[in-house]
Amino acid sequence: MSKPFFIYVVLFLLSFNYIDAQEGWMNKCNSSKVVGNYVFTFHAELNIDDKNRYIEKSLNSINECLDLIGEKSFIDSIRVEFLNDRSEMKKYLGWPASGMAYPDRKTMFCIVAEKTPIKHEWMHMVSMLKWGTPDRTLTWLNEGLATYADKCSIYSNEKIYQYLIQKEKLIKIDELINDFYNQNDVIAYFQSAYLVEYLLSHYGVYKFKLLWQSDINQFNEIYEQPLKKVIKEIEVNLIKRSPVINDFNWEEFEKGCY
Repeated sequence: MSKPFFIYVVLFLLSFNYIDAQEGWMNKCNSSKVVGNYVFTFHAELNIDDKNRYIEKSLNSINECLDLIGEKSFIDSIRVEFLNDRSEMKKYLGWPASGMAYPDRKTMFCIVAEKTPIKHEWMHMVSMLKWGTPDRTLTWLNEGLATYADKCSIYSNEKIYQYLIQKEKLIKIDELINDFYNQNDVIAYFQSAYLVEYLLSHYGVYKFKLLWQSDINQFNEIYEQPLKKVIKEIEVNLIKRSPVINDFNWEEFEKGCY
């Protein structure tokens, strides 16, 4: 039994609890609530209003993610575990993330916090369960879509991308394609988010889905031009129509959203 699967089993077993009379919640060490085809689990001590707020945010996120990729329904049964903080994430998952999605296990984890990547992780769940897991050469497309959906920065993706051009901070596309997770996290995610936004807004969901279900080698055929030509088009357009950006707080931006 792999370590991640063992952890999942432990968390699953911990949440079998007795039924409380209040609003259908089950309480013991953890408390769980079934809403449609989703099971939401929290630490029992979190107040019910907060639990319901996270559930509402999840349900809204699912609908918004479906709209973004042009899908109408999502019928998969998903288990969502809300943990207290990053240290608890590290304890159970081996990594101090603020959120993790496992579409193959239909399980998602998020921290309970004012800023939590609920929509980002739901975008992973929805897109991968509707369209499949993209090829490793399209990790940037996968993470870019989730970042675009979440819209967590105070700056628009376009403004971020233009600033990256202006300061010569853009990551080379070959490095995004071949080694995404070893790049500067904040730059990689937001650079990819704008590329995704551009592809969707200029070429539509149909071609985007075709690429998602293919690999980077099919980009030319699907979009009838190389990816590098699209990137050059983006850069020329942004430089031509956008002023020099002076009101960008790089230090704050580099801290990320969560």
